[in-house]
Amino acid sequence: MTRRILALMAGAVLLVSLLAACKKDDGTIDQEEAVAIVLEEIGISREQANPHVHPTEVDGRVCWGVYVTYKNKQMLFVVHSATGEILSAEESTHAH
Repeated sequence: MTRRILALMAGAVLLVSLLAACKKDDGTIDQEEAVAIVLEEIGISREQANPHVHPTEVDGRVCWGVYVTYKNKQMLFVVHSATGEILSAEESTHAH
């Protein structure tokens, strides 16, 4: 009986460990997904765009600011982190 209890406890610990290691999908867009959304929207490759990303907030909404080079201009695309919607696109003077 003791062996059965120990085996059940070991199995429970293993199951909890496996579940804890799983990535929680909370529905938010990460920075790589935000870049992919912008690149798909404008139809250029990562190499052409040379993107970099900063977290930002617009009207209380958590967003990603995705900076890319597009048509020889530095552009800022703001991507809503919960929906993946591009909220704005404008020329920027930001550079790295």
